[in-house]
Amino acid sequence: MISLHKKNSLSRVSALELVVKIFTRKKSFSTLFSLPLFNKLDERDKRFCRLIVTETIRRHGQIDEIINNYLNKKIKRNEVYFKNILRVGVCELLFIKSKEYAAINDAVELVKNKVSKNKAGVCNALLRKVYKNRTDLLLKYPPKLNFPNWLIEQWNSYWGEKAVESFIKFLIKEPYLDISVAGDPEDMKSILKAEPLYWQTLRKYKAGNPSTFKMFYPEDLKFAWWVQDISASIPAKLLLDHNLIEIIDICSAPGGKSAQLAVLDKKITCLDISPKRMGLLEQNFNRIGLKVKTIVCDATKWSPRKSPDAILIDAPCSSTGTIRKNPDILINISKNKMIELVNKQKQLIDNSISWLKKGGIIVYCVCSLEKEEGEDQIISLLERNNKIEILPIKPHEAKIFEKSITKEGWLRILPSALKKADGNDGFFICKLICK
Repeated sequence: MISLHKKNSLSRVSALELVVKIFTRKKSFSTLFSLPLFNKLDERDKRFCRLIVTETIRRHGQIDEIINNYLNKKIKRNEVYFKNILRVGVCELLFIKSKEYAAINDAVELVKNKVSKNKAGVCNALLRKVYKNRTDLLLKYPPKLNFPNWLIEQWNSYWGEKAVESFIKFLIKEPYLDISVAGDPEDMKSILKAEPLYWQTLRKYKAGNPSTFKMFYPEDLKFAWWVQDISASIPAKLLLDHNLIEIIDICSAPGGKSAQLAVLDKKITCLDISPKRMGLLEQNFNRIGLKVKTIVCDATKWSPRKSPDAILIDAPCSSTGTIRKNPDILINISKNKMIELVNKQKQLIDNSISWLKKGGIIVYCVCSLEKEEGEDQIISLLERNNKIEILPIKPHEAKIFEKSITKEGWLRILPSALKKADGNDGFFICKLICK
């Protein structure tokens, strides 16, 4: 039993275990924060624990460089707990700005209990050096160290070094919470204590647990809301200028885009391959009081009995545009995984297009910064299917992202698109029509 008695100690013990699981077992955030060791914490400790975990992963490249340069000996591969206690300690002192005594003392006690008393002195000395030199260290070790070299090089080739330097600053920031609302944003801003951004989106600068917000179970549909980044709200909006009734939303969970359409009386069929994810979608819709048809299936093989008016494909992808929310992507991403995802996207596109009648609309999107998953997918599609053409996105459809419309007519939203509002998720969005 670890005998820590300081304030926030329980959060640190839980955070350490979660960080270890991420680095050693390649676990995702979505699974970690449902574990008993996290859910046993009270709300205050949960917030602090989550902050430690996300920031340690988000800044792991900078942290590891600092540790390696401060230690005389390399940490052995089997010294998992020692390395991750140091990571958490450095993170707290540099990026969370925890109180020096509490952060260092708890780290030393964790080393004594989880590793050995001999290592406790090493931990203490390193963390005190880090704290003493904290200002210089933040200048010496830049944010790009947190990203795999191959990914930075890839982005530089796509967007240019200047653009990449700009948007990675937003990718390592703790994100604010964007909320889509069914009713009038002006009515909801005081209820949710959030600021209007665009159309039906509010941004909540002091977030917390959404389940504790007012109107979590709305009294009326006009008070309904759901969590959804502003970039993710655009794909569904692109379908509103057309006379469309029956829409199939592929890979639809957790259901934000479907909710946008269902609120406007569209008949939505939601597809997802995961029963668990579909269960979450159904919970969300039950909470806000909306109805959609749900089908658990593999959309690369499934087909509808009747051709829909439109298809929305929010394809599974590397999700590099959402790193600020899911920093574990920085650890888990690989070129091989990317190849698998690109093939899956192609299969989804080709099968779903076969469902469409003449005049049918497709919106394809990925929360990815990779051209292979966005631009290249569309170019490849147009080369192999002469019945599909691009419907250029109009400025009034993109509105706040008007400057992100490319000469080809699609949207390439970089994470720095909304600099004044402190950033956004990266997205690729394209609208197509079946000739």
